[in-house]
Amino acid sequence: MKTKQLLLAIVLLIQTSCERNENLIGGECKYVEYIGKAIITSIIDAPIDEQNCPNNPRKIKFEFTPDNISDTTLYMFNNYTDSINYIKINSGMNPSQIWIDNNQINIGNQYVCYRNEIIQGTCSPVIFTFQDLNLNPKNGCQ
Repeated sequence: MKTKQLLLAIVLLIQTSCERNENLIGGECKYVEYIGKAIITSIIDAPIDEQNCPNNPRKIKFEFTPDNISDTTLYMFNNYTDSINYIKINSGMNPSQIWIDNNQINIGNQYVCYRNEIIQGTCSPVIFTFQDLNLNPKNGCQ
């Protein structure tokens, strides 16, 4: 009888352990977002040692400014600057000149942008998303 109880206890422990791991590892990430504007400050050739689109990759620098400047006092990641950021597509690639042309991106352009700070999960602590730019195009770097 003790063997059956011990076996049952082990099975329950393993099942509970697995359920907890599902919730801790990976899982959905949640962010708090701060709306603002991103202004394109430079477009240069991307360094060859970075993750790049294959044809004429470019590095697009932008500066983010929250619409409500007091939002900066609420930032959880103060060490993550708003002034030096880069547009990346498809999970971190510098976009191609074709993608830039198709989206009519030029120095001085201004876009509605969101600074997203993680509040749950194990994803990137700060990401920027754009209201009018698809950063995950189906046709890749085009």
